[in-house]
Amino acid sequence: MKPDPLDICVYGAGAIGGSIAARLALAGENLSVIARGPHGAAIAANGLTLVAGPEHNAVRNTVRIPCFDTASPIAPQNVVVVAVKGPALPSIAAALPGLLKPDGLLVFAMNGIPWWFDQGMPVQLPDWLRALIDPDRLLERTLAPQSIVGCVVQSSNEIVMPGVVMNTTPQRNNLIMGKPDGTCNALLERFTARLCAAGYQARLTSHIRDEIWTKTLLASSAGSVAALTGCALDRLVADPQARSVLATIMHDGTAIGRALGLQVNEDIEARLDFYRGKPVRPSMLQDFEMERPAEVENSILVFAALASALGLDLPVTQTVTALLRMKKQSACAASTGA
Repeated sequence: MKPDPLDICVYGAGAIGGSIAARLALAGENLSVIARGPHGAAIAANGLTLVAGPEHNAVRNTVRIPCFDTASPIAPQNVVVVAVKGPALPSIAAALPGLLKPDGLLVFAMNGIPWWFDQGMPVQLPDWLRALIDPDRLLERTLAPQSIVGCVVQSSNEIVMPGVVMNTTPQRNNLIMGKPDGTCNALLERFTARLCAAGYQARLTSHIRDEIWTKTLLASSAGSVAALTGCALDRLVADPQARSVLATIMHDGTAIGRALGLQVNEDIEARLDFYRGKPVRPSMLQDFEMERPAEVENSILVFAALASALGLDLPVTQTVTALLRMKKQSACAASTGA
């Protein structure tokens, strides 16, 4: 007998959120999504389409699911999967508690280092950086700690046209989830099982900070260099000099993580080899190309700031950070006409 479906809302049905929503809807869960702009309008009018599978034999599935541009019409849910970009999170924080049933879960399927990451760490994020990630500590004040679940997404997806999401790594769609305090409950176990039934390799961990840091190694290296060069990952890992820069930033990130007491055991060369022949375009590159605010603050900027706080001299990471910070400043100035 099929278990009773969960009530699930995906807040931000873009590349990652759209892929998660489509798979869960296809598996029979009670889904609603929040998406805006042309993409949201296309989902509301024509459904959400997921293109997935081997490149030359991809399967298209379209699901009709309720789509809204605001949280107001949505009843309280068992689980809200938050898949917005980091810079947008503070603007939706006030709406999130009202979307949850008692004991409901907020699953943050987002890139980068979250606002709660440094709690209990030997070194804290500097105030100027915390103000960028969590202005006025709004997230800390608004979101109940017991509802928070970190989620590491190991799956590459892209919006190829409004209403259509393409999964570009059909052989690698993993979700790793855990609460900041390392505990678990029955609802989180149920949700993990539903993700597995929907086609993900999903698992729970009591050390979600280790997993988030390990994921951010790639975002801070490959994502940053892809954004600076405009190159997809297959080109970067095939070029010896570019690959050396990626590997150096990942080694730097490993050193920072271990200095913070994290267990970081990434096989860096194997991770880079995974992208040989795979023209994956990291989300940071996509953000710059689509003139969206790029997730710089919660990735390589965190690495550089913590390295400085720890007294580590990491010139390659610091150089790439400086260039990327200037690129974002220029992009922001261009978007505002400044």
